[in-house]
Amino acid sequence: MRKLLSLIYCPSTDPFLIPMGFADLSIADIAAQYDLQVETVFHLCDRLNIRYKNQATCLALEDAKMVILEILSAQSDGDSQSHQDQTGTV
Repeated sequence: MRKLLSLIYCPSTDPFLIPMGFADLSIADIAAQYDLQVETVFHLCDRLNIRYKNQATCLALEDAKMVILEILSAQSDGDSQSHQDQTGTV
């Protein structure tokens, strides 16, 4: 058991053995922060294969980052499309 614990916390070992931290962000928090429906964040979690129980589920730090990056990317794409529509450029 001691060897297993030292493997988990040893920075020189495989990074996949190191446990992920948790963001203090629930699905509901992310939805509120980015003015989205909770169901939209559920859909993103499903698409990214992120497991959750309900809207109060706090996401692992890396999972929260992936969801937020997807949201920002979609918003950026929407802003670009809106700008193209307004200027008539392609």
